[in-house]
Amino acid sequence: MNLDAHQANAWYDLGGIYYHGVEEDPRGLALFKKALSKVRNQSEIGWSFDIDDEGFIAKMALVAFETASIVAKNASPGDRVTTLETLAALISLYRKDAKEYYKESESQVFDRSLRLYAEALSLDPHNFDVAYGRASTLYSTNDINRWNEAELAYLYAISVARTDHEREVAQRSLISFARRCKNHEAEKQYSLQWPGLTKTK
Repeated sequence: MNLDAHQANAWYDLGGIYYHGVEEDPRGLALFKKALSKVRNQSEIGWSFDIDDEGFIAKMALVAFETASIVAKNASPGDRVTTLETLAALISLYRKDAKEYYKESESQVFDRSLRLYAEALSLDPHNFDVAYGRASTLYSTNDINRWNEAELAYLYAISVARTDHEREVAQRSLISFARRCKNHEAEKQYSLQWPGLTKTK
């Protein structure tokens, strides 16, 4: 691709218009298509999707953030972290479209998201949002065999929480995942360890 680091912002903005706007504001779709037209000729990847295909917009958001993550390698650590985090979240949230885009299984898509979170954390180890996003992705796998990995991820997020609210959100999620995994021992342990929490669902 004939792209430089300065173009990462254009791709990030393009994906951001979808990620933060299309579903909440009908005008977001028009803005996305307008932004898409501006960068369409800048890349050779991802343009095989027909605009009428189901999931087209989500796929194009993946293209946008994937490209931003590539061209932002020389960007500031903060910008790089934000791009990696958002791509990781997008892959996890829109895994059906991500499976088609990357031609991977659901487990492979989850692992891709987790690798991006891990890379972001390596650049900013104390970033709660990234740490919690990684833990939440493990939660989303619904894989009880990943309990140990998820437990460590949530405990790490708790350790870097900046506020009581962030800490409580991560604590509740950990107890909820223990319940989902039918790990009654862990559920009881953490419920007793954090008695101030109300009952999680």
